[in-house]
Amino acid sequence: MEKIIHSTRSSGLLAAAGQGTRLGLGPKAFLKLGRRTLLEIATSKLIEVCDQVVVAAPPGLADHAARLLPSEVEIIEGGESREDTLMKLAAVATGELLLYQFVARPFASAKLHRAVLKAAEAQGAATACVRHSAPIGLFGDGHITLPNDHAHLRAFQTPRAIRRDILLKARNHAEPTGLDICTPYQTPLAAVAGEASNIKITSRLDWDIARKVIAPRLGLDLM
Repeated sequence: MEKIIHSTRSSGLLAAAGQGTRLGLGPKAFLKLGRRTLLEIATSKLIEVCDQVVVAAPPGLADHAARLLPSEVEIIEGGESREDTLMKLAAVATGELLLYQFVARPFASAKLHRAVLKAAEAQGAATACVRHSAPIGLFGDGHITLPNDHAHLRAFQTPRAIRRDILLKARNHAEPTGLDICTPYQTPLAAVAGEASNIKITSRLDWDIARKVIAPRLGLDLM
């Protein structure tokens, strides 16, 4: 399969530096689904799609990550916060297209990565997202107000991709927007249809679903 599906050099950036505090099983990067860690599973998709791959490992565990990954993958230590880690990844990236992914979403397919990257190349920035399954409203003072028709709502997933020049603008205006480094500033964010299996592993319930439902459905080797 041809690796490059676009004309612009791309950098795949994997944030895998968290300590997994909410999950309570140690750093998510090193949790295993069968023979492979979440780090290996998530990185393999970026290797398949991007020209350059950079992984941010938990502080103090970069050498451990390096032993698990191919030598072509660049490994750095993550920062003290999610934002710090994303900025450190951006500083190492050499591509004009930056594709962000998080180790907590190891099930996103290579096909989805390609689609997000292609949309960002054409429109500047793009994200995977799925249709919200129920109406949603604003909560305040014990009441729900402004209910919205769920047909117009989308829930964010990753990966998310952005052109380097737009990223620089986003970084300069990160505080006023309240959005993170991989969200564009005053640039439409193209919507790419996400995948139901592309869950974020945050809680023990998520981990159980990942191991017992999604991994077997995707044919991951759990022996």
